[in-house]
Amino acid sequence: MSQMNDQEKLRFLLTHWVSHNGEHAAEYKSWAERFEESGQDEAVAELMAAIQGMDSVNRHLLTALNLLGGPVEQGGGGHHHSQHH
Repeated sequence: MSQMNDQEKLRFLLTHWVSHNGEHAAEYKSWAERFEESGQDEAVAELMAAIQGMDSVNRHLLTALNLLGGPVEQGGGGHHHSQHH
């Protein structure tokens, strides 16, 4: 079994982080939509701002990933988070 070098590790991590951030953004959006009619306009606006921030972060992470050679093919030993934030 070959070991990944640091660049391959970072490419793998960047791919994972972008995906994980997307999952969080979808959850933020779901909660924002649930509260749209609640009168909590400022809280909804902050959730929407967080989604925009996450999109910005992902654009930077994807740019870094592309500069490093793009995604690394993932093998069968995937890394999954079980915690709920």
